[in-house]
Amino acid sequence: MPGIGQILALGLLYEIHDIHRFPSVQDFVSYCRLVKCGKESAGKHSGYSGAKIGNAHLTWAFSEAAVLSLRQNPTAQRFVARLAQQHGKPKALTILAHKLARTVYYMLRREQVFDATRFFAGTATPEPPVHPNFEPGAPPGQATTGAQRGARIPPPHPAPTPPFPGVVPMPTTSD
Repeated sequence: MPGIGQILALGLLYEIHDIHRFPSVQDFVSYCRLVKCGKESAGKHSGYSGAKIGNAHLTWAFSEAAVLSLRQNPTAQRFVARLAQQHGKPKALTILAHKLARTVYYMLRREQVFDATRFFAGTATPEPPVHPNFEPGAPPGQATTGAQRGARIPPPHPAPTPPFPGVVPMPTTSD
């Protein structure tokens, strides 16, 4: 699972103990302090309270996993970037931590391994396909080239330079 290594996984299992003590995924994420406790009486909502109800170690573990899952994972990065536009970066990371906690709950409950395609199915917007001759404002059936619409053409890569000026590296031979 992205963001959860061996040490963090052991910490999660130690703090969760038995997943079957949580009857629903909502109870589990509430115990992990990843949702706000609503204060309600007689059908009237009067704010939030009880910020310290649950396990602080699980809150930290899933928050850490959310940050670590962004490393080397462009799909997760696009997902968080999209959420950050709507909610801000801290809330976007909390949403990802909540999603990871829900996934861990179902993985342990159903005894299944992590499936990345299922985890990000329908959540992260894929990179739009780029057609080299497509111009967004052009009439249908008319294509333009990159030079016609002023597209930047990347410069060619320069030849590699030797590490020391004036010293030519010796060719290596394989035995």
